Amino acid sequence: MDPRKIIELDAGHASLASQPGPVAELIETAAIDLAGQAGLPRGTSARSPR
Repeated sequence: MDPRKIIELDAGHASLASQPGPVAELIETAAIDLAGQAGLPRGTSARSPR
């Protein structure tokens, strides 16, 4: 793995549930980065319409 961002949470094994803000920010940042790598304009979804 080649992480671009690492967050440290002051919590135990349930840290994802106890720190939703930082976790959501990390996921959003990763999604925006991946969408950019896929050539999608910002604000669009990588999912195909049904």
